[in-house]
Amino acid sequence: MLRNILLGLGFFVALLPHIGLPSSWYSAISSVSGLAIVFLLILTRRPAFRASEGSANSSEISSSNRPESLHVERKETEDRRDVHVEREIVVDTERITQTPTTEVVVEKKVTVERRRRKKSEDVASHLNVS
Repeated sequence: MLRNILLGLGFFVALLPHIGLPSSWYSAISSVSGLAIVFLLILTRRPAFRASEGSANSSEISSSNRPESLHVERKETEDRRDVHVEREIVVDTERITQTPTTEVVVEKKVTVERRRRKKSEDVASHLNVS
């Protein structure tokens, strides 16, 4: 709901110069709209900030330190005229939130590439088929 209000205020500020108001009204309305957007943005950040300040218990801190991880495996094959190439790519990403303002992202990427030369008969048949 708060996001919809911010979106509406953003459209209102964007359309404000085209409404045709006197310049004194335009200045006042745009200032109030800008301050409202800033105030609403502060409200959206405040609950997370309060939760981090109030957590003096180490068990609460360690529960927020749980890593978020992502594991992606991808296999690519490519047939060239004289070489067959296979690639296996593995990406492991781990995100660790240390404090509300600090976040560590560890990414490990491993690429294995295998190249196999084709036999001369395979190359000749490839040329005849094309």
